[in-house]
Amino acid sequence: MSGFFAVRQDILAEAELNPKGYKILLEVLAKCDPDGVAEVPYVFTERERGESNLTHDEYVKFAEHVAMLGMSSRELERFVEPERATRALEFGAVGGIGVVVNTLVFMAGRGIGSHYLLAATAAFVAAVHWNFLGNWLITFDQPENGLLGKYLRFNLVSVAGFLIYTGLLAVAIQGLGTPDLIANLAAIGGSSLWNFLGAEKFAFLPNT
Repeated sequence: MSGFFAVRQDILAEAELNPKGYKILLEVLAKCDPDGVAEVPYVFTERERGESNLTHDEYVKFAEHVAMLGMSSRELERFVEPERATRALEFGAVGGIGVVVNTLVFMAGRGIGSHYLLAATAAFVAAVHWNFLGNWLITFDQPENGLLGKYLRFNLVSVAGFLIYTGLLAVAIQGLGTPDLIANLAAIGGSSLWNFLGAEKFAFLPNT
């Protein structure tokens, strides 16, 4: 969707616009409900100067924007804040891959005869590093300031989450006799809420 467009000024008068990135027209179409839209085709030529602004970040912002507008159009914002809900979805997607990393390392450790807590520790370390990288890149928009502090705070949150995770794992395996794979997935799920709140409210606080 191009950034080159024209719109009647009167339809913007009462609109509460909150665009992300360069795709402002998407926000206008979704929130201003214009009576009609006309498209005038034109052909792009090869760029002669400068570089394109269409980077990886813009793709991420576009996907975030579509998700937030989708929630707004369904009036879900009465129940959840679209931006925060989108962040939670991104955190969950990154964490979903982290679950795969965690599970592969955990099952590999169990496969070679490691104690379940040793296997869980190795799985935790691998998943934490993936989760920090993924959340830094996607969920929290690559904040450049205080990266080391964010990394250390994220690890602190993750250690607390790990204690929750291992506690649930011990209860499931030793107390309830749950199979390893199911117990591991359940323990991950139980610690996920803590990890999201800790990352959002502590590890990735702006300007820290």
